[in-house]
Amino acid sequence: MIMKTKYLALTLVILAILFSLFIYLAKQRDEFHAYLAGFSQEEQKVLKAVQEQEGIQLSTLRYRTGISKTSLSLLLKSLEERGIISKKEHGKTNLVFLVRKF
Repeated sequence: MIMKTKYLALTLVILAILFSLFIYLAKQRDEFHAYLAGFSQEEQKVLKAVQEQEGIQLSTLRYRTGISKTSLSLLLKSLEERGIISKKEHGKTNLVFLVRKF
């Protein structure tokens, strides 16, 4: 009987932790979607891809967004100048990161 009570208490604690994590992640997702509202459609594509894969390579970003190399370069330059993203050299390419974490 005591073992069943301990397992029940442990199960309830685990469920409470999982529920809290679910609420936290839902809040983060909603906050990110509200943040995206201030950007163009192309910028949103890029920011979503970067948010899904922090440190994304430019070639992967081009593939995931379908944006041409030149357009993507100009768009990233604009986002970097506005303090939205940062780029970090990685060999012959750059990795792209969001400045603000969600």
